Amino acid sequence: MESPSLDKNIKLVKNSLVTQIASTFIVSSKEIPVHQTKVQLGKNRHVLDALMQKQLIRDIGGIYYPGMASMETLGADQQNHARTLVCYTFQALKNLFSATGKTRFDFGEVLSTAKTLDTSLTDNDLILALMLASDFTHLILGHSTNGEGKMTSVTISEDILDYESFDKTWTEELEQRKSLQARLEKTGQRKSSLPKFVPHELAETDNLTFDFVTDDILRDIVIRDYKELQSAKSSSAIKTRLILSGGLIEAILLDILQRNESRAHNAKKAERKKDGKEKSLDEWSLGNLIDVAVELELISSSTQSFGHSVREYRNLVHPGKEKRSNYKIQEEEADIAEKVLDIVIRDLQERKHK
Repeated sequence: MESPSLDKNIKLVKNSLVTQIASTFIVSSKEIPVHQTKVQLGKNRHVLDALMQKQLIRDIGGIYYPGMASMETLGADQQNHARTLVCYTFQALKNLFSATGKTRFDFGEVLSTAKTLDTSLTDNDLILALMLASDFTHLILGHSTNGEGKMTSVTISEDILDYESFDKTWTEELEQRKSLQARLEKTGQRKSSLPKFVPHELAETDNLTFDFVTDDILRDIVIRDYKELQSAKSSSAIKTRLILSGGLIEAILLDILQRNESRAHNAKKAERKKDGKEKSLDEWSLGNLIDVAVELELISSSTQSFGHSVREYRNLVHPGKEKRSNYKIQEEEADIAEKVLDIVIRDLQERKHK
């Protein structure tokens, strides 16, 4: 057991690291390399993992970036600066979504729109703002980076329309995290380290039993494929992650719609044959399963647009489809697919425990 003095020293190291990473980035936009930091810390390097689990820092492309919660370690002026930048970014994203209906925007689009709100905004301002904004996981579903870890695009939820103020949105995010942690503790599940860009979901919960899946055959399939997905994540098998995530979403939604079969077949988005007759639920496409599950309010609407992207990527199991398509198969796309899966799992777990 560690002595109280050692515990105190480790706490000081943690606080110092958070402040260093946050202030260095917000003041000078300088990068703090992951490897170099671990070498400097030596035996104390494990504190970095603890800080990432608490979402105070994040590792993107081998560089440590600050999380929104880390701003609390800074002075009032720096905190206010960071909050102001995030506010401009959310308003810019809200304006873009309202004008275009799109959910994915290039860095340049966001910057030019943000500059209509404040002409003094710079590239570095927006990089910082988007990094911090990604902690608002009900609004930002992911972002893409280039080989150097520089942000190139951002993917948002339609819930961006609900954005009103920083304080209200940050409070909602913290309550969501607290609620998730309480559910995990209640069910005896452990929240472990999460994949990049998925800071709050159930992606690597060891004891996930899928007890909300009532079809025995489907549950066996889901448990088997979910375990494979965890293995694929550890080996960076990106295409496998995309395909498995799509299959898992399909199996889980098929189960919940089977229990609501009459309502599903009567839904506006129900899939039918060319002659108008009903199609068996297990013949439905992933897109229709998603649309009807949202229509029946079995899962949240935030999954809808991104779920259709997962459907397209899942089709890349066919080499000819991949050859003809212009889809990128990169880590960020796999992250988004897994996040959609996590949201579906979360929604159905909450439904079971109500």
